[in-house]
Amino acid sequence: MLAIYTDKITPRLQYTLNLIFKTVLEVDYVLFHDKQSFTVSDLPKFSYCQKKVQDEIHFFATNLLFENSIQPQTFEIRKIDGLPTFYHHHQNAILSFDAFAMIFYLVSRYEEYTETQQDEHGRFYADLSLAYQYDFLKIPLVNHLCLKIKSLLKDKFPQFNFPKQAFQFLPTYDIDYAWSYLNKGLKRTLGGYARAILNGNFEEIIERIQVQLGQKIDPFYTFKILDNFHQTHRLSPVYFFLIGDNGHFDKNIPHKNLAFQRLIQQIAAQYKIGLHPSYASNETLEKVKIEQERLATITNQKITRSRQHFLKLSIPGTYQNLIKNDIKKDYTMGYATQVGFRASMATPYFWYDLANEKATDLKIFPFQIMDVTLTDYLKLDLDASKVLIHEIIENTKAVNGLFSTLWHNNTINEPIGKLYLKELIKML
Repeated sequence: MLAIYTDKITPRLQYTLNLIFKTVLEVDYVLFHDKQSFTVSDLPKFSYCQKKVQDEIHFFATNLLFENSIQPQTFEIRKIDGLPTFYHHHQNAILSFDAFAMIFYLVSRYEEYTETQQDEHGRFYADLSLAYQYDFLKIPLVNHLCLKIKSLLKDKFPQFNFPKQAFQFLPTYDIDYAWSYLNKGLKRTLGGYARAILNGNFEEIIERIQVQLGQKIDPFYTFKILDNFHQTHRLSPVYFFLIGDNGHFDKNIPHKNLAFQRLIQQIAAQYKIGLHPSYASNETLEKVKIEQERLATITNQKITRSRQHFLKLSIPGTYQNLIKNDIKKDYTMGYATQVGFRASMATPYFWYDLANEKATDLKIFPFQIMDVTLTDYLKLDLDASKVLIHEIIENTKAVNGLFSTLWHNNTINEPIGKLYLKELIKML
């Protein structure tokens, strides 16, 4: 156990200390704001305040973790020991920057509260993030800062035991379209034929006929391929099912379709599943509860995991609504348009509600790479995609973090799916 001194205990500070020591470094601590009690403690100790108490390790504290308002921040980014840093100071301390304030700023997604520009889907622009603008989106900077703090403490207290972390891989899937041609209903099936005819796409017409006659497997029905992949490599994936009402951006099989229900039940019997809240649920928030109850009825399970369709994450509203609906784990923390570490984290962590200044029990599982980011947004070929995936994996391994992917069942038969099944697994 560590002893930590601070002049003032605040929710932001307690959250940040819990994140660094309990979540990432997996050690406990006791927090003091009485100097006498701190000085007589025989535990390994450090202070986080504006003036050193005695002869302990001293980290200088800037104001961020002692405030209770949200204000636009301005930064000077400097590279120190190879890491981008900000919240610099000129005080006598072991670091010339406030690593604790940096960590809180990045993980709380502070900038997403102060930036008002959004894309056409109401999402925060990845290109406006500090991490993208200063070229550290591809590294888990928070984990590196935690390891830096650990190294400084280990130098001073070599007998203190920090548990070892291990690199892990978490594959996840969004089921937006369980089938391409089957189980669509008569109206949608006829509409599909009509579009193919109007576009002169005779290959699709032939494939549709073959699938519906049972002569060929539906190209989106890749679940047996994925099951074999998971069993061969002993993976524990998470599947997210879109079961919202049909709409412009919500096109999955109707939730009342028996074949779709059987598919969900089969997967839920083997793997972890979660809700893929519909695009429309961000506009009518009570839809999350309706969709959650649908999935619970189909699986006879309590649904406590989610990932937003289209990655429509609006902080803090989306997360606040998930908490109201008793969602405990969310997997939306990542960008559609860029790969990398949106919260600069390669470790699951609990969300801090900055609007209400309180820690929550909603656990966030960040992902780093999505299939359509590589193909549709970045428009990379397979060789460039492979290089980028390898870079993110190696950067995650460097901090013994969690590497998580987001793929779709409907891309598995495409070249990007084959890269995922054959090449990505070799990099792990």
